[in-house]
Amino acid sequence: MAELGNGIDLISFCFRADPVCGADGVTYWCGCPDAACHGARVVKTGACDTGNAGSASVPGQALLLIHIVWLFLLGLSLLVGVF
Repeated sequence: MAELGNGIDLISFCFRADPVCGADGVTYWCGCPDAACHGARVVKTGACDTGNAGSASVPGQALLLIHIVWLFLLGLSLLVGVF
């Protein structure tokens, strides 16, 4: 969510994926209004080719995977009665 200069928040509602690539290298999945809401200039239609296309970084994805595995093991240990 971005904020206009007058303090009004902009919210972009996306009902259909319409990806565009912003000049900042981020893919905005809700199209031009989403990019404009974040103050980015659109450089091409479709997802960005370079980097991670605006998704979470690889270390962030690895951290998420570690948390998922940890929660799974914790839940399994609770079912078995270790804790």
